[in-house]
Amino acid sequence: MNISLIEAAIVERLSPLRNAGLLVRALPNEPGEYGKVVGNGVVTVSWSVDEGQPPIGMGAIEQTIRMLWVLDIRCKNLRNGDAGAMSLRQAIYALLIGFKPPGCRKMYVQKFEFVDRQESYWHYEAIFVAPTTITEADDEETGPLLSELLFEPIEVNGEAAE
Repeated sequence: MNISLIEAAIVERLSPLRNAGLLVRALPNEPGEYGKVVGNGVVTVSWSVDEGQPPIGMGAIEQTIRMLWVLDIRCKNLRNGDAGAMSLRQAIYALLIGFKPPGCRKMYVQKFEFVDRQESYWHYEAIFVAPTTITEADDEETGPLLSELLFEPIEVNGEAAE
């Protein structure tokens, strides 16, 4: 579950939006680089949160994670052909619903909403979910087992208690 690879795959998947004069990008590294709306608009992709479900089974830890990806959408037009917010919404649905980023299952939409209108652009936010499964590490190269980290013996008077 490499966040950088998933982010790059989502940005690449949305690249056809550039044909409508929209800047499609990942969240910049520095907060000050976020910038203003250019061209017909900007779609910024960022990872937001992992929502975990309880582990499956009694053996090795296997857990389903819902990775939430936020699309911050700022466009200058509401009804201007392919670059308008209404057409953009449909294009994003067509590109991301069912898309499988690396290490994930098919994406689906959780929310697409109008946020605000500014003097020069319309602001929307979409949240897409990329479900994935994680398992505990099973070799020394990837680190200690989750069970070793969580269930270390407690020392009582200098001796490990069972």
